Amino acid sequence: MANYKQPFKERVKDTTSEDKFEENCRENGLKFYKYGIDNHPFGKELHKVYRFVRNTPDYIVMGSFAYFVEVKGCRDIVKIKEQDLHHYKEWNNKMPLYFYFYSTTFNESKVLSYNNISRLIPSCEADCYPDATKYDNKMYYKIRWRDLC
Repeated sequence: MANYKQPFKERVKDTTSEDKFEENCRENGLKFYKYGIDNHPFGKELHKVYRFVRNTPDYIVMGSFAYFVEVKGCRDIVKIKEQDLHHYKEWNNKMPLYFYFYSTTFNESKVLSYNNISRLIPSCEADCYPDATKYDNKMYYKIRWRDLC
């Protein structure tokens, strides 16, 4: 599983969570379309791209209605950056946003709406990645796997 200590080029090579999401969609007969910025070539210039665009959800899913899906992988704790939450709220206002979480520790997935995640956040512990820059506040919320329900 990728982690923040790895270079970006290494992190984007790990598609475990996306692979599980797509497999889940196929098993459930859901049409899905890649939507977000994936394996972009921006490198160290990514900070020049408006953050709202960088936080484009990963997929659009066509079920009984259309909705966005943001895919997140973890071991036993999901980490969601505080800055990203503001943009996820904007995306959710455009079309419903869901999160697909996959845990490599438990080999299971969970799906929660943006609204459910936003209700969980106030009770979560906050922390900060050590590599914050002037372009990127790295404060994040830690959500334990067992609390995702």
